[in-house]
Amino acid sequence: MKLLSCFCLLAAAILWADEPLTPLGQAFEINTPWKAQAGDDLRRAQPDFDDSSWLGEKALPVQNGLVWYRMTVRIPDVPSPLGLWIPHVLKSAEFFVNGQKIGNHGSLEKWYLERRDLVDPLRLPSNLHSGDLLHIAVRVNRTISGPGIAGKPVIGSWHAVSAEHKLELMRTYRDSIVSIFMSIIVFGTVFLALVFWQGKQDRVEALWVALILLAYLFGDIEAFRGLGLLQGWTLLSGSALVVSLWGAWRLFNGSPSLPWKKQAPYLAMLGALFLISFLGRFELIAWNYVVISLSIANLLMLIRNGIDAWRRGRNGEIWVLWFFAGYLLATMGALIFYASIIQRLLKQSQIGVGGTWSLIEDPFRLDLRNVGEMISGAIMVGILARRLYLLLQEKQMLAAELEAARQVQDLLLPDSDIATPGFFVESSYLPARQVGGDFYFVEALSGGRLLVVVGDVSGKGLRAAMLVSVVVGILRTATASSAAAVLKALNAGLVGHTGGGFVTACSLIFEADGSASIANAGHCPVYRDGKEIEMQPNLPLGVVAEASFDQVEAEPGRFVLLSDGVVEAENPRRELFGFDRTQTMSTLPAAQLAEAARAWGQNDDITVVTICPQGRTSNSTDRTEI
Repeated sequence: MKLLSCFCLLAAAILWADEPLTPLGQAFEINTPWKAQAGDDLRRAQPDFDDSSWLGEKALPVQNGLVWYRMTVRIPDVPSPLGLWIPHVLKSAEFFVNGQKIGNHGSLEKWYLERRDLVDPLRLPSNLHSGDLLHIAVRVNRTISGPGIAGKPVIGSWHAVSAEHKLELMRTYRDSIVSIFMSIIVFGTVFLALVFWQGKQDRVEALWVALILLAYLFGDIEAFRGLGLLQGWTLLSGSALVVSLWGAWRLFNGSPSLPWKKQAPYLAMLGALFLISFLGRFELIAWNYVVISLSIANLLMLIRNGIDAWRRGRNGEIWVLWFFAGYLLATMGALIFYASIIQRLLKQSQIGVGGTWSLIEDPFRLDLRNVGEMISGAIMVGILARRLYLLLQEKQMLAAELEAARQVQDLLLPDSDIATPGFFVESSYLPARQVGGDFYFVEALSGGRLLVVVGDVSGKGLRAAMLVSVVVGILRTATASSAAAVLKALNAGLVGHTGGGFVTACSLIFEADGSASIANAGHCPVYRDGKEIEMQPNLPLGVVAEASFDQVEAEPGRFVLLSDGVVEAENPRRELFGFDRTQTMSTLPAAQLAEAARAWGQNDDITVVTICPQGRTSNSTDRTEI
């Protein structure tokens, strides 16, 4: 029985081979060959137009511009309404039957804005019936790089033709499912590579891996045609090949930096292909020679990259060899694809599109390029995932070190229970990072005096915090004979030990009656009872060994010392907190002033210290005696 069924199917195929129509239920596949003619003349759409001198579909030379296709067929015996479907148009087209326009696919002028998916089925005019002679004419905007139309037309009842269109659309989705799935993996791999490179920018191979995979993704952009891809995006496919060649060469070469002279040929090829694609000047070149040149370049670069990968593998970089294994298959798939294009161009074929050799056709299509991308993607996902894990561990160790540094810095700052007889001292310290570069120092001196120093180390983070520890160590051993002497001792200890940075500081020594001597080394001004104390400017600490520091005397009052993180706070409108606002708010408690600056827009460490003699009225409502 099975043998009889096979014989019947074979006999039917032989009988229908020369028939103009192949039945598909109530729809029929048209076997009549197209006739084609270059140029443009709307009279070609008329049913009585003489096309006897036109060339066959495979005899028309490859060229760019408008081309007309014609065929004549008799409408089969099917119920109305009637439909016609021409599956594929490479760029854009207008469709006519018996001289009447029945639809279009995109715009002849702006073809790049049309979707890349299948042409929609066309409904035939209601005055046509079964048995009528149908003259089909198609006005196509063709390109030298491919055919104008592809696929056998289908005619029949509207519902049957629409069903054939939906079936072919499902086949397109099926054929694209592997490429779409791979694209998701590639996007994930590219993301991991860029995250790793961002976290450790000295590993430039991660950036080149991302570039190669992204280029291959755009090179296979045709897979997204069923998802509404615009025709213009396909212009990136050729450019993506050059990008992948250039990126692969950089990766397998292993050199962190390459002279521009060596990169010039690849950059020139990339620029030329971009210009050709986006300017649409295909008529200026012999496209088949360009395809052949790109294929040869791809093959030569494959050999060169293989040698470089082997060299790096022998030097211990085994991951490069594993990645090259996938790259090899993907590149071979691309070579087969371009070989099919070359074969079609040499035969001057106008119908049909090139493709790569498929390993699996059903239930989905899988080719060498897909397999290569899978291997490359899987290898890089594994490698990058491991490196991201190690990078995360490294960041966790750094975070632990920063936390330890913060705890050490907390020990360096004054305790809340330090004795300052005769004075109220309030402080607020808000580092911009886990550890900061601001510092303040409070120490009770003999005779009821009090030393207060507030300063700022240039820079931020761990390096600044380490310099703060040096400053506090010097303060704890310095002799506080005067405010200027304290700064001079700090300067002597810091010169040559700041790593190219500097330290600003303001030193105050309070007498038992509340008066103060003040010395300033490039730091923010001191405020007394809401007014700025005028002083001569001095150099910061650690810059010049022989620096001297002026000193002024101030009457008793409520003193406010702060860091530049207050005045330099910046809101989203790029407005600074500023000196005027700081002076106006200097009568507030330390915590309120610091919080106001933080809320305005903190971008640096914020430190505020207020000192007021006991028994003197203070504006602070939450002051603490320490």
